[in-house]
Amino acid sequence: GKEYHYVLACNECSKNEKLAIYGEQVANSFSQSSMVLSGTSISTEKVIFVSFLLLIVSAILIYSVIDKEKFSCSFLHKNIYFIPIYFLISLAAVCFLYLEIYNVQYYFNFSLKKFVVLLVFLETLIFLLSYKIKTNKITIEQFFLLMAIPIGLCYLIFVIPTNVADENVHYATVYKFSQGEFFFTKNFTEYPKQVAENSYPNLKTYQQLSPLLHLKASSEKTKISISEYNITSYLPAVVGISLGNISHLPHYIGFYLGRILTFISFLALGYFSIRLIPIGKLLTCIYLMSPMFLHQAISVSADAMINSICIFYIAYVFYLLHKQTKMEKKEKYCLYILMFLMATLKYVYIPLILFSLLFLFKKNLSKKEKVIIFLVTVVAGLTCIFLFLLHSYVPREIESSYISENNISLSQQLQYLIQNPTKIFYVFQKTYAQKGDFYIETFLGTNLGSLNINISRHILYPYLILLFFAPFMIEEKKNYTLIEKVFMGVIAIFIFYLTLLAMYLTWTIVGESIVEGVQGRYFLPIMILPLLLLCDKDKYLKFKHPYLVCSIVLCLVHYNVIATIINYFI
Repeated sequence: GKEYHYVLACNECSKNEKLAIYGEQVANSFSQSSMVLSGTSISTEKVIFVSFLLLIVSAILIYSVIDKEKFSCSFLHKNIYFIPIYFLISLAAVCFLYLEIYNVQYYFNFSLKKFVVLLVFLETLIFLLSYKIKTNKITIEQFFLLMAIPIGLCYLIFVIPTNVADENVHYATVYKFSQGEFFFTKNFTEYPKQVAENSYPNLKTYQQLSPLLHLKASSEKTKISISEYNITSYLPAVVGISLGNISHLPHYIGFYLGRILTFISFLALGYFSIRLIPIGKLLTCIYLMSPMFLHQAISVSADAMINSICIFYIAYVFYLLHKQTKMEKKEKYCLYILMFLMATLKYVYIPLILFSLLFLFKKNLSKKEKVIIFLVTVVAGLTCIFLFLLHSYVPREIESSYISENNISLSQQLQYLIQNPTKIFYVFQKTYAQKGDFYIETFLGTNLGSLNINISRHILYPYLILLFFAPFMIEEKKNYTLIEKVFMGVIAIFIFYLTLLAMYLTWTIVGESIVEGVQGRYFLPIMILPLLLLCDKDKYLKFKHPYLVCSIVLCLVHYNVIATIINYFI
């Protein structure tokens, strides 16, 4: 009811920039001479910072108060009950944090009641976390879930749908599968026009997203190009979006369901990867907690599942190689299934199945078993080649504007390399010299979204240091053999240059001296291999509290990254 007069100044604005003022609507229109502001003026940064500060203080207090002898809750000791409860409370806490930030930012309305509810969920979360650590001797895979669930859900909720790299195209592919179309006859599909019109780069604020979460799903369609990955790379997302379609939910609610199920799959595969890998458990845990890995894991992109499956495959192979007893039948069949699954993923990662050749050096396998493994490896490789050739002949009715504008041609580029066979080595050398730093940065996560969310490299330095020290923070019981280390190094280098070659043939102008289109995130499935080479039972630095150190570094790094993401979309 009060009237205010403002004089506004912006010292950092240029003459061509405008200062935008957000306020409530009056009589369905904004008056040029007056505006109503309601509520308390509290910045978004304060809400985030106060929540984070209260979280840390309460964690210390709760942890110090819990007495495992006086307080005991038997059902919380079982992961089958604890993890779902922990996940749901984490999801509720993140959603309430989102609502509080949204109301403060766009309606200048700080609701004490909602903030109290948010704190209740956060305190419950902290209690569960403290109780689990204090009353149980947690394993590294359990530590991974305790950290990855709340942090990953922050990425899932606060990164607006279609704002992960190529997520719009991947959503179209998932939508195609959810409609029962499982075969590629064209490289385009029809998908909801609502999503097409309200996606990156048009959809870039929480204010734009909010009405879409309530907008009734429309049957109107439009055409868009799709990716050429098969359904195995999208299965969790397909289930989530199919549930949204069956329930007639808004398209973006179905989008979030697809993200949630993909993220749950990442958590499950990550958990078992850490549990199975014989050497480098803590390293694997920290590796899976990188900003870029989590950013990919919360999307409906095929890369979310590809990254997780590749890491799990590596862990499973080395688990079987270091297993003292003979492989059981179910373990062999699981290995064969994984090998064929790897063959259907991204073609540049097919060399990973060569790890299966290490079984030829395993002493407790019979000659017959070794022959079968060798044959399965060959058949899996041929399957990959067949699928690649099949996809190469898919009619291209919709083509990337970048490819058409630059007249990029795989056949012409290949012919150019045949005529200049030594040129490719010069291209690789120059590419690495000019783009090496970019690959490292985009591997860690300095450019999230579609390379549009810039994270300061100083934020990621603590994570990089932690990743480097992770192989030495806990004592290993054994070492990888020399032949295993050779395979790790050779396969990692092979896939690295195979990726460069693939992008040179399909995404680079004919005759160019630098490979275009490669990002560091493409190396997420393989860069764990050179890091595993550092793991050695004789190189233990005797950290007293490795979990505490990891927790502090990961929380600080991801807090800053998530705060940057929120500020970007506001």
